[in-house]
Amino acid sequence: MKAVSTEREQLRARERARMNADQSRGSLRNQNNRQASRIVERFNLREALVDQNTVNRLRSAGLRTQTP
Repeated sequence: MKAVSTEREQLRARERARMNADQSRGSLRNQNNRQASRIVERFNLREALVDQNTVNRLRSAGLRTQTP
């Protein structure tokens, strides 16, 4: 039982160290948002999607804000 407990603690410490190292890079969600906003800016999609019908469809699909 002692060996299992020791192994479990070592595994927890190793995983905590790995997670702390991953957090310094930033989260995956923020990286995806930056890429999407670059695409929107590059192809000037904000002006292309000004149509009210498109805005209504995006809202019904779950888009609630216009923040980048």
